[in-house]
Amino acid sequence: MTVRDIEIWRDGGTITFTLDASELADSYRLRTPLAGVPRPVIRDERELESSAEDERHLLAELQNWLAAQTTPTVEARLAELDVSPSGTICPSNFRRRHRCIT
Repeated sequence: MTVRDIEIWRDGGTITFTLDASELADSYRLRTPLAGVPRPVIRDERELESSAEDERHLLAELQNWLAAQTTPTVEARLAELDVSPSGTICPSNFRRRHRCIT
């Protein structure tokens, strides 16, 4: 599978991307959660049903792709961000070592 044309929008985190070489090949949009509530995934401008088989399959494919792209250093940094307080763009311990947008 190939993930390309990845864009993060300035609306607070909407992500668009295209998948190739997969049975899920298409364009996707992951919209920013509204007040912390997840919003449906958009595939080719159609909403996927929440918890639908396609959505679970997409998540598994993206997790596999990310695992193949990351190094141990990147995994460690992502783990730091996973435990950062909600709403924190760049935790202070991360900011000391890396350039962050604040």
